[in-house]
Amino acid sequence: MRLRFLNAIGLLLLAAAVVTAPAAAQSEDWNKVVAAAKKEGRVVYYGTSTDLTKKLASLFEKKYGIQVDTLNLRPTELRERVRSEQSAGRYMGDVVSGGLGVPVAMAKLGQFEPYGDLPLANKVEAPFENDGTLLMPYATAAGILINTNMVKPEDEPKSWRDLLDPKWKGKILMFDPRQDGMGQVFFGVTYYKIGADFQEKFATTQNPTLAIDSVVDQRRVGAGEFPMYLLVNIPDFVNLKGLPVKIVFPTEGAAFTQTVYSVLKNAPHPNAARLYMNFLMEDEAQQEIVKDGRISAITAMNQAAPEHLRPLVTTKLLGATVPDTLTERFRVARELYK
Repeated sequence: MRLRFLNAIGLLLLAAAVVTAPAAAQSEDWNKVVAAAKKEGRVVYYGTSTDLTKKLASLFEKKYGIQVDTLNLRPTELRERVRSEQSAGRYMGDVVSGGLGVPVAMAKLGQFEPYGDLPLANKVEAPFENDGTLLMPYATAAGILINTNMVKPEDEPKSWRDLLDPKWKGKILMFDPRQDGMGQVFFGVTYYKIGADFQEKFATTQNPTLAIDSVVDQRRVGAGEFPMYLLVNIPDFVNLKGLPVKIVFPTEGAAFTQTVYSVLKNAPHPNAARLYMNFLMEDEAQQEIVKDGRISAITAMNQAAPEHLRPLVTTKLLGATVPDTLTERFRVARELYK
């Protein structure tokens, strides 16, 4: 399976990068970039502040002596912040990250600039890609959370279509697919990869309970209120340690979400921004990524994950939601889930 994050928009961005990117030739002296980055002394990061992003920032600061200033923003806040800053000619941020949909939309508006020839960008492997503007250093896989006291091993869903079994009617808790979140990931991936008929049958015959607080709802499954929850990602599952729960990935593969990093237009610390982007592909950063339960863009690195996480981060991937289908996905989800 090859992830198409270089979709119609991505191809246009790639073409633009070829034309507009500075001639960051293969012969560029990266040592000069590092020296200039250290002289700049800081990099301003816009994105969601998680344990992983904090650890990555700390590693970067320790290795290069460059301060990372983080502005914790939700996706809608991020887009508005960058729009207002750039429209006013106030360029304050250097690097942004987010799920694929937000960076693709921002790139379409011309809010990024190519990061050029990073020494380690070519380490990215399929199904991950980079196009010189959008870099995907890792992804997060999500599966079905089950209560092991309520679901026997022989009854665990082996296929996504096993969720249509009548025995699960009225017994599945899921994040509301009419909103951003793992419910929409479940809906979008299975709608296009398993089939529209699957989602139509699931929504109309299984009567799932819709909810919007994933942290609370996952623990509701652990407490035995429901036998199953859709969906839980690997890092969140790890946080449920001690509860009688298990994450199940159907044989067709896991749904996943991509995390994309980009350099903002007219970044005030352009060399530090490029250095940080390259750092994300360094071994130290990638090791921290798999320790957090994320899937590395470097296949071999996933084998370096802690033993209890290795089977999870090396799971087969089914697909991710595609930004171009967002409007249609929400329209259909609102029709089916009422």
